[in-house]
Amino acid sequence: MKITIITVTLNNRDYLEQTIRSVIDQSYSDKEYIVIDGGSLDGSKGLIESYAAHIDYWVSERDNGIYHAMNKGIAVATGDYCLFLNAGDVFVDSSVLDRAKPLLNADFMYGAAYVVEPNKTKSLWKGPLQVTPLFFMQRFSLCHQSVFTKMHVLKARPYNESYQVVGDYEQMFYELIINKRTFRRLEMVIADFRRDGISADDYKADLEKQKVLEAFRYFGYIEHDELLKRISQLKMGTRKYALALFFLRLIVDGAKTLAPFRSKLGK
Repeated sequence: MKITIITVTLNNRDYLEQTIRSVIDQSYSDKEYIVIDGGSLDGSKGLIESYAAHIDYWVSERDNGIYHAMNKGIAVATGDYCLFLNAGDVFVDSSVLDRAKPLLNADFMYGAAYVVEPNKTKSLWKGPLQVTPLFFMQRFSLCHQSVFTKMHVLKARPYNESYQVVGDYEQMFYELIINKRTFRRLEMVIADFRRDGISADDYKADLEKQKVLEAFRYFGYIEHDELLKRISQLKMGTRKYALALFFLRLIVDGAKTLAPFRSKLGK
């Protein structure tokens, strides 16, 4: 099984090398490493060139944002599973891929991660025991530095590049609800995630997640009734699932009610 690691970076040379070293040092042999640099001006290109012998594909050119860069990596990737480890993020040790490989059997496999704050303090993020619609509807998301995703899932529907911060949230939520992808938790720590990048902008992330939760926009090409039907087909045996469906009905019904008024305002 080939595992692809993709690193996306922009003007982050000071942290990029430790990420590259972390991937190179993995003991697992059947890995593919891709580095997508957004045309950095801080010497990152030269650093990448110095490690070119250990990188299967790299490019340094301007892009249209982080999710455009991630999609560029997906487009050239050839692995069975993919994990994004961006500049400043590192694997917790050199055996992560070796230990994870025999456990990978779902569309999304997520482990734990240490969140490293700007002041260098660390906290352990474990993720939910089970990923449900309610998890995403509460605006929670998985830490993508600890998520192994089947490559065919990413290639079939790449990240929505209109989002600046929550493209991974939108993608996983969509795949759970619409395509009924499987999510399973790995009982292991995958990476250290440095939380002072674009994903640390909580205000912007909250605004974008609200847009995702507006079902009439999020599922713009799917009828609202069909969306509710698909959600109801998921296992609704717990109160949490029932609550998730209840709140999504409120969102959809509210969107339908407001649509005529928004249309008038737009004229």
